[in-house]
Amino acid sequence: MGSRDPIGVALGSIGAGSCVGASLITLGLVVYRSLPESAGDSDLDRRFLVITAGLVIGMVTAMATAFALSRTIPDPWRRGVIVASTVFAATILAALAAPVDLLAGSTGLIVYTAVLLAAAKHAHNKAKAASRS
Repeated sequence: MGSRDPIGVALGSIGAGSCVGASLITLGLVVYRSLPESAGDSDLDRRFLVITAGLVIGMVTAMATAFALSRTIPDPWRRGVIVASTVFAATILAALAAPVDLLAGSTGLIVYTAVLLAAAKHAHNKAKAASRS
């Protein structure tokens, strides 16, 4: 069950997975920013847990999305490279949230998340179309 356009499937999988993962990481940053700052140790632990959970959930979702969308590529090594590239791209896209946060604050982060989700939907559609053609 090989795809007729493996490059399109690979690129669509990387695009969709990285945008979904980066959007979840960015949402974790939005939640982190919304928590009140205080000097208590338990509050620091809670804030650390929120940002770490957002990072882990975003990375796992990016991997799972890329792996699922690239299922028409029969070679597991190629799928592994797609997943690794997706995690790297999600990290870069999530790092771009830092200047957005500095320039536009939480509103900018929410808009950036919406843009990432729209891009993920578009890449998902392209990957699906490439696997069918």
